[in-house]
Amino acid sequence: APGPDSNKLKRRADNLNDDAKNIVKRAKAAVGVVQRKLDLNDKFEKLVEGAQQFVDEQNDSMQSLTGSAANRERVHSMLADVDGFWNRRHRELRGCGDELKKVLKPEEASRIPEAIENLEHQFDSLISALKDLENQLGEKKDAVERAKERTKRLIGDIQSLNQEIGDLDHIGRSQAELAKQLEECQDIDGRLGDKEAELDSVLNDWEKSF
Repeated sequence: APGPDSNKLKRRADNLNDDAKNIVKRAKAAVGVVQRKLDLNDKFEKLVEGAQQFVDEQNDSMQSLTGSAANRERVHSMLADVDGFWNRRHRELRGCGDELKKVLKPEEASRIPEAIENLEHQFDSLISALKDLENQLGEKKDAVERAKERTKRLIGDIQSLNQEIGDLDHIGRSQAELAKQLEECQDIDGRLGDKEAELDSVLNDWEKSF
């Protein structure tokens, strides 16, 4: 039978074996925590980077737009895209950020809300600018429609004046007839001048809208 010393050594070996197993278990747990921290941090950084790239690109696209009323539909589409993207990305950032804060030290975790708030400010500014631009272009579109109606009316008025010119009698021989025709011509000439000035005004409105 083993002696007292052998039993003592065996118990010590068993204890060391148990300690070693516990160390391995703790090491695996520690590695898992570190790996989760790394994975979450990488995911968060990619979400932030993607959002930053998106908002920068949309700002560049907005700056490249002219003030033409024809761009109103494009601005409306951009606004819907930006709003939809940010709603999804904001949820992802908050969810990932909350999980990441659980495995970070308090002093490290402070950068999470700072990054999200920075993006919130940028997207809020972009969305506000797009809404303002959409409203401005909407007003220009309304101006275009008004200019169209004025142009149609002017065409009708000018055609009527042209008809009046065509209906003038041949130049009379009497002084009375000459005086009457001169008065009619002066009246038509005055109305044509008014229509010409109104047409110039409409053309100016068109140019401002495009």
